Amino acid sequence: MTKESYERTKAWFEERPMVGAALKLVYSRLPLVFLCAYPLLLVTLFFRGDTRFLKVLFVPVAVFVLVNLMRKLIRLPRPAEALGIVPLMEREEKKGSALFSLLGAGGSFWSELPRWAKILLYSIYGIWVLFAVNAAFYVLRPPAGIRFSPSETAAALLCLLISVEPAVPARRGGDSFPSRHSASAAAIAAAFLYVSIPLGLLMSLAAILICVSRPLAGVHFPRDAAAGAIIGIVIGIIGFLVL
Repeated sequence: MTKESYERTKAWFEERPMVGAALKLVYSRLPLVFLCAYPLLLVTLFFRGDTRFLKVLFVPVAVFVLVNLMRKLIRLPRPAEALGIVPLMEREEKKGSALFSLLGAGGSFWSELPRWAKILLYSIYGIWVLFAVNAAFYVLRPPAGIRFSPSETAAALLCLLISVEPAVPARRGGDSFPSRHSASAAAIAAAFLYVSIPLGLLMSLAAILICVSRPLAGVHFPRDAAAGAIIGIVIGIIGFLVL
């Protein structure tokens, strides 16, 4: 992506307000689908006593941790810094638990949400924390006769860490590659495919839209979104089908 090519893309959307509004909807609101659907999937699996619970809990968190490490080590700038462009969508720093970054919450729409919606989202987050803490203690101090594998233990500890860790405000620059939204969406879609193919296909479509929206909005290069999606897919295949 070059400055000239993005300026042409930006002008195309600005000349078509309805299409631009659709892009904004996908960019800012669609991550809420993942924010709500993923914890609900975990709650459902937990109460059913489904043996797939820990895998569904672990894989997206593993993707999140890996992507965060890659971003800190690689430190590639975002398009606005590298090309000197003004993105179609503004990007805001996120505050709160790192879980909100994992699930795509935050951004310019947060301040626009009504009070009831914020209460609902924080309630969902609270449920996640309770289940993460419960899973960690259950794995570390299991009932007599029950033993967990190292990967299952790591899953519980990772989820506990991600849930309670205060998120550090994003530093300016150097956090473009790979796209965390794309990686998380791909991993969560893989989790749904692992549990239910019809639901997984719907979530996969939503994940594709998120991946496409990031470069179009000007907050990532296409390579960032593609790399994030590939990481989510590959770790999803390894975590759900190989291990």
